[in-house]
Amino acid sequence: MPHVVVIGAGFGGISATDELSKEGFRVTLLDRFPYNTFQPLLYQVATGGLNPGDVTYALRFFAARHEGVRFRRAGVVAIDHDQQRNHDQSLRNPRRRGVHDVDVYPGGGAQGARHDLRQP
Repeated sequence: MPHVVVIGAGFGGISATDELSKEGFRVTLLDRFPYNTFQPLLYQVATGGLNPGDVTYALRFFAARHEGVRFRRAGVVAIDHDQQRNHDQSLRNPRRRGVHDVDVYPGGGAQGARHDLRQP
């Protein structure tokens, strides 16, 4: 199966990673933060109704629960489509990541075009 890199672990990134892993794809999930925050409930944290841990979800835990999913804490600074590589800035040092087949950029609320990743 192809190796897919999902950039961003918001609602779209988590959903895409979940569905891709169910189909058997190898997925690397990249995000600058080690957690996902359920933002619709942040007001309840601000008013003391919920603890901050009640609206956050550790992405490493998410990756561990899905077969074939790996999480990397990094921010993407450039994408080389011709070479199929992401240039990302990890927390420790800049590096060039390995070859992969498809990038997924789940935009916040944007509807992307559907593409069957199993087709060449």
